[in-house]
Formats: sequence, structure tokens, C-alpha cells
Amino acid sequence: IGEWNNDESLLGEIKSLLNNNKNIRDKIQLIPFPPIDKLPEIYHRATCFCHIQDYDCPAQCSNPSIWALGCGLPLVSLNMGVFRDYIKNGENGFLCNNTEELSEKMLEITRSDWKKMSKESRTIAERDHSSEKIAAKYKKVYEKVLDNL
Repeated sequence: IGEWNNDESLLGEIKSLLNNNKNIRDKIQLIPFPPIDKLPEIYHRATCFCHIQDYDCPAQCSNPSIWALGCGLPLVSLNMGVFRDYIKNGENGFLCNNTEELSEKMLEITRSDWKKMSKESRTIAERDHSSEKIAAKYKKVYEKVLDNL
């Protein structure tokens, strides 16, 4: 799933990489970013969710990654930024140091007990990232700002 569908050269590069690698060609499905109401259905068909963020923006947040976590998908990402809050390395996914490791870990999930990781993702989503908990965190920030006016 991705927004690369608006970038023909990037999409061509991704398709070329897939076509040239028999080991992963049949295991990865490219899905242009769908309407938001279709995401749960798509996520529930997946084995894992991979997010590759920009090194120049390590603090970025990924709503699609949070949604994937809520749908119980193991997550794979580079070891940086807010993804350290979502991914418990080896428990519900993997934090990777480079793109080579990232691709290895995606394959490792497909070969492992990914359903155990899936359950852990859902547990983390419910325990740490429920809408109530997020709202309470925002409220604390707003209260702190107002107290300093």
C-alpha cells in the first residue's frame, strides 16, 4: 500500500525489483493507496506491514502504520523516530538498521509464527495507542500550554 502510485518512475523501479527477484515476486502485492474505508479489509489480508520512512524526517508519524498495528499486523520499519514507540523488536515486528535488513525481516515474518506477532501488535495497539489514551495525552499537552500562557 503506498502513495508511490503518483510517481511513475518510482513505481517502475519497484516493479522492476520485484520482477527481478523470484524469491519475493509472489509474496508482495503492490496496492495503490486505497480509500480509507478499504484499509481494514486490505490489512486483514496481509502478513505484515512495512513502512520505509525518510531518513531526513526521523520524527514523522505514520497513520497507516498505526492502523496496521490496530489491525494486528506485525510491523517492519527502519530503527528511527516514532516507530520505536510502536514496534517491540522481535515481539510484534522488527526495527531494522538498513533496507537490506528490512527486506530480510519481512521474509523472516513470512517464515515465522507471524500470528503470534500479530496478536502482540493488536495488544500493543489496544494497550498503548487507544483513542482514549491518545486523547488523554493531547489533553495533557493542551493543559500544559494553557498553564504557561
